[in-house]
Amino acid sequence: MIVLHLSFNNRMAYVKNLNKEGKGMHSMHSFRRKRIAGRIWRRITYIFGILRNIVIGILAIILIIGLIAAWGFYREFTRIPNVENGTVLEMNMRGVILDGPSFSFTSQRILGEDVQTLRGIINNIRKAKADPRIIGILLNLEGYGMGFSTAQEIREELLAFKAAGKKIFVYTEWASTRRYLLASVADMIYMPPSGSVYMAGFRSEVSYYRKFLDKIGITPEHTYIGKYKTGPQPEMLEEMPDAHREVVNALLDAYYQGYIEQVAAARDLSQETIAEWINGAFYTAEEAHEAGMLDKLLYRDQLERELKVQLGILESEEVSDEEEQSGNSIDGDEDEPELPTLNNAQYARVKVKGLDLHKKGEKIAVVYANGIITSGTSSPIGSDSQIIGSESMTELMNDLAEDEEIKGIILRVNSPGGGAMASDLIRHAIKEAQQKKPIVLSMSDFAASGGYMISAPADKILAYPLTLTGSIGIYSTKYNFQNLQNMLGIQTTIIQRGNNAGIFSASRPRTSEEQERMDLYLRGHYNRFIEGVAEGRQKSIEEIDEIAQGRVWTGQQAFENGLVDRLGGFDEAIAEIKTILEIPEDEDVQLVEFPEVENPVALLWRRFVNTQVTANIPKEFNDVRHQIQILQRLEDEQVLSWFPYKIRPEE
Repeated sequence: MIVLHLSFNNRMAYVKNLNKEGKGMHSMHSFRRKRIAGRIWRRITYIFGILRNIVIGILAIILIIGLIAAWGFYREFTRIPNVENGTVLEMNMRGVILDGPSFSFTSQRILGEDVQTLRGIINNIRKAKADPRIIGILLNLEGYGMGFSTAQEIREELLAFKAAGKKIFVYTEWASTRRYLLASVADMIYMPPSGSVYMAGFRSEVSYYRKFLDKIGITPEHTYIGKYKTGPQPEMLEEMPDAHREVVNALLDAYYQGYIEQVAAARDLSQETIAEWINGAFYTAEEAHEAGMLDKLLYRDQLERELKVQLGILESEEVSDEEEQSGNSIDGDEDEPELPTLNNAQYARVKVKGLDLHKKGEKIAVVYANGIITSGTSSPIGSDSQIIGSESMTELMNDLAEDEEIKGIILRVNSPGGGAMASDLIRHAIKEAQQKKPIVLSMSDFAASGGYMISAPADKILAYPLTLTGSIGIYSTKYNFQNLQNMLGIQTTIIQRGNNAGIFSASRPRTSEEQERMDLYLRGHYNRFIEGVAEGRQKSIEEIDEIAQGRVWTGQQAFENGLVDRLGGFDEAIAEIKTILEIPEDEDVQLVEFPEVENPVALLWRRFVNTQVTANIPKEFNDVRHQIQILQRLEDEQVLSWFPYKIRPEE
């Protein structure tokens, strides 16, 4: 028993020894694992440290490069270019030319020459006229968008530049009726031999849909006041009525005759010759050259040497007969003198001493009202579909009326009208502002219907001879789909409270009582319209009613019948406001433009998006898209004071 007991104790001791050894081994393995893990972690942190330093170094380099680039861009955007003696100002007329607030130098550099403003272009021409270092202007006429009145103001400034003894050159690959009007002021018009001229004149096309609507079961029940208020007539009638034909013929005569007179005077030709050109319509470059429309045929790479000859930098005999007659460019001598040029964006940053560009003096607000008039807020300047929002416009006019630094207001209107109520709200705000400080109104291409309503309270109204204005009338639209519903087997049950609850129902025709109520309602709006015009024009209601009736007038006709005080553009409007404020004629004023221009990057992005959307859309479909956008904004306007037409030359 004792032996067994000792053996057992020995075994227990042996087991205890084994346990101690096992724990020791475990501790040793654990220690080794920790050392390995520690080594791995140190390597990982070391690697991450290296990567962190690399990333920080890269970010630092990027930041430094970014700062250097930003400084370089800033220096480039704000740098005033050096103007050498004998410089030609190269003006690329392309993209959108806005009749709106001027861009800052930096904004114009970002936007380039795809988006320009009328004032920016005119200021550059005016500076170039006074700048002895500028000896000529080269107009590159590409695809640009602007109205007749906008083009007319640029054209008159170019004629003043030319009258100062400086030369104007035009290069264009093709010319339309509109484009040639601007080109005609040039001393020399150039075109490549493969170019063409399309001078087809003016035309009006109005489609009438009544028979079509009858066939599909839709009956228009529009109501209008004024026998010349033709907006709703294409859906109500089967053909053009005599009153509408009278207006269209008068407008076409004015545009046609004005065009012929201006081109004939600029090209020193008879009006009969210009009329023959228009009747011919289509011309190859060679035919246009033979007819006298063009002065010389050459390619773009030959243009610089041609300008050097015209400006006396090269003698004409230095240009060989081979170069004159061939379509190939022949390189000049290495010692041939350079022709220094600056583009429009570069020259905008150049300052010319002693020139009145309205940067100092008493502050005059210039408010641009471009687009369709609707309730709500205005669209940003340069939008695809421009909107004058009554909320934005009334707020702006109220603020300007209370601003003690602003001594007067020039309101620049380019609008065919829109909603009657929205127009009246703006008219009222302008009238209230006019009680506190003088307002001069300058009409651009359009100031018709609601556009004229907001113009009426001004102290003075100015227009171009071919501005479209007047259209003092009212209408409301309604469609009756009852016949279409019957054709489709749709039965509509109407339950109403109130005798006139269904006055705008699209499921049945109006009753005689409802139509009588609508006539009375619109007559009230029309009377309010002509009363406001009579008050602003200081004429009797009867006098205004006689020239109203929805009739569209040119600026020349409106001047003759008293709807306009003076023919003229923006400069004449400045002269008028100075006269009212008793500011000496030779004293400058500071123009403060409203509304504020959108961020140029946002404007550029929006124009890029619009370009992508419309790039592959036919022009006709794009016009429809614009009209749909306008109708969407007018959807809540029950009564319209709107001139829904455009008159433009053949492109």
